[in-house]
Amino acid sequence: MLRGRQVRRLGDLIARLKVQFKLTSLVVTHDTRLAEKLADHILFLDQGKALFFGTAAEMELSSEPHIQEFLSDDRLDSQATAT
Repeated sequence: MLRGRQVRRLGDLIARLKVQFKLTSLVVTHDTRLAEKLADHILFLDQGKALFFGTAAEMELSSEPHIQEFLSDDRLDSQATAT
């Protein structure tokens, strides 16, 4: 499992490669900050079912309870890590 600094460095590398070589990549993560940084589109899966496909901004506005719960939990985790 990657931790803070490693995740940021990997994210920076993927972002540079995306621009430099016009690469498409598939990144599987639970880290919403990394997903927002890298993704043009996000696919949210739950139990193998696609619950959402769209941009990070659109995902924030989703009324799907599982997505809102995930985003809420992620925000709490981010706040706990920051303090």
